[in-house]
Amino acid sequence: MDHHESWYRAVFEHSMEAVLFTAPDGLIFAANPAACHLFGRTEEELCKVGRPGLIDACSPHLTNFLAERARNGQARAELIFIRGDGSRFPGEASSEQFVNDQQEIRTILIVRDLTEHKKSERLLAESEEQYRLLVAAMEEGVTLQDENSAIIAFNKSAERILGLTADQLKGKTSFDPNWYPIHEDGSPFPGETHPVVDTLRTGLPHSNVIMGIHKPDGQLTWISINVQPIFKEGKATPYRVVATMHDITENKLANERIERLAHFDQLTGLPNRTLLNDRFRYALSLAQRNDESLAVMFIDLDHFKDINDSLGHNIGDQVLMEVARRLKASLREEDTLSRQGGDEYILILPDCDADGAALVASKLIEVVAQPCQIEQHELIVTPSVGITLYPHDGETLELLSKHADSAMYRAKNEGRNGFRFYTSEMQAHPARNLQLANMLRYALERHQLQLHYQPQLSLQDGHIVGVEALLRREHPEMGMVSPAEFIPIAESTGQIIQIGEWVLRTAARQLKDWMDSGMPPMIMAVNLSAVQFRQNNFPELVNHILDEERLPHHFLELELTEATAMDNPKAAINVIDKLHERGIRMSIDDFGTGYSSLSYLKQFNVYKLKIDQSFVRDITDDPEDRAIVTAIINMASSLGLQTIAEGVETASQLNFLRLKGCNEVQGYYFSKPLTAMLFKAFVARNKDARAAF
Repeated sequence: MDHHESWYRAVFEHSMEAVLFTAPDGLIFAANPAACHLFGRTEEELCKVGRPGLIDACSPHLTNFLAERARNGQARAELIFIRGDGSRFPGEASSEQFVNDQQEIRTILIVRDLTEHKKSERLLAESEEQYRLLVAAMEEGVTLQDENSAIIAFNKSAERILGLTADQLKGKTSFDPNWYPIHEDGSPFPGETHPVVDTLRTGLPHSNVIMGIHKPDGQLTWISINVQPIFKEGKATPYRVVATMHDITENKLANERIERLAHFDQLTGLPNRTLLNDRFRYALSLAQRNDESLAVMFIDLDHFKDINDSLGHNIGDQVLMEVARRLKASLREEDTLSRQGGDEYILILPDCDADGAALVASKLIEVVAQPCQIEQHELIVTPSVGITLYPHDGETLELLSKHADSAMYRAKNEGRNGFRFYTSEMQAHPARNLQLANMLRYALERHQLQLHYQPQLSLQDGHIVGVEALLRREHPEMGMVSPAEFIPIAESTGQIIQIGEWVLRTAARQLKDWMDSGMPPMIMAVNLSAVQFRQNNFPELVNHILDEERLPHHFLELELTEATAMDNPKAAINVIDKLHERGIRMSIDDFGTGYSSLSYLKQFNVYKLKIDQSFVRDITDDPEDRAIVTAIINMASSLGLQTIAEGVETASQLNFLRLKGCNEVQGYYFSKPLTAMLFKAFVARNKDARAAF
């Protein structure tokens, strides 16, 4: 054996791969130790079984392997091999033919065991399948994009989140103008700054980027996207990126709803007090920096409670929304309108002086007072507006709005449907009003309220036909307090209900006592508050009081002001009719000061009109007052109504009224309001009163 053969033999013997020498017919001439170990046979056993005994005849690639070797003397294939114990294993067979020195065709067959490799492949395939299933099942959308940001793989969630089909997603890039990505603040997201493109360019991950996309159907979807780069070994620039995303639209909308709850009125969508404070601080900083004024308005709707009480809160809410819409449409972009609850609004007008505020207030009053159609109801709502100016009236929102509130109440007290500027004179009113409101709470139990009585006389013969009960209040420290001052406070605080019931009961009881003591029967006239009149059970309450005091119903006359009656004529007619059915008299007080409609007046079941003292005062000097009084008396006569003039103080006034046909009078010419004891004495001296006629 020469040295080459020795060298080849050494390689053959020590090779880690299984090597067999075979003949074309499959006979094995030699096998190295690695082959013996692989097949679990000795070399003699291998030579005995031959190649066919080592290869499973069912190997899928066997036929191709043999054909290939026969064609060109070489072949490679994966086959199934058989060990000595009959077990099978996968292997890779490499075969190459050669001709030996004896010119015989021989084949070298090299076999590599693929058991571990196949196991690894299987595990890898299983792992890949698991990851595929995992990615497919993820709620997060996943896309794999190449170096040009084109999408090359994605899961179903990505299709859902992006609103695109598989065909639309395949190959889509982040530069696609039809994708319309936008920033969280709503500005466009240029392709070159898209997080996927940024990661491809810089190699840095982008995490939790909030962005929005317009889906093909126009829906705006907000997503959180996380982009991670994938590098080839040794490369600094990524060749792939994986983007994971999830839909945060519901979360974003929920946060926006929370934001709106925190800063906006839920009914009208206007800023609430929290946001108003922020806007005011900003407007104040501008005013201070630029040495400008700003205006604050307090707007309150007149008699809005009547709408809620008569038509329900649903109609009332629609009115509030319509008023808010009208107000907002009339303002500048920089102005802030806020609803404070109920029917109250606050308005901030930056860079606005007194003249500008007056123009705005006039415009707002005009637009609000336009009729509005709410369902089947045509409603007219009017506002009262109070105005304050920075820095003259205050330097904080709290102080300015407080002063605007005072000015608004002045507007209401002076007739409503108008505006008033705040004046320093108003500062004293809130403190006194608060003091009066606190004292009213205990006025009844401390016996600080009393009734005085003013006689009403017939112009025909001068005898007493009635008496008006007038409420008086005397406080041990404040002295006598005018009804004109404390009754509006009692109305605004709701205490007028309890006080009004006391007045009705006390007046009815007093008249019954007088009549039981022998005093001639007469009518007891009692003034009604608008708040009392709007009580749901008011007719039943009056009926109950009269029955308890055992006073016949026809001796009570309830005086309702013209303004209250005409505030809601249809509701007034309903209440007056119920009182009329119970035999209770009704009269219209302060007639001529309001805006009565003759058609409504004819429908009121009243029997008397009281001519307001403002017309009687100058009746002998003012031709307009004389004309008004004459017209009222003539109109009442034509309608079959009685008339009574109040505030008669002179003989000339009395003579004019008698001449024009007025039926009754009352006033200081005959008597001031008297205590119950003094009134009884006055009645006893009634012969002297008749002498004045």
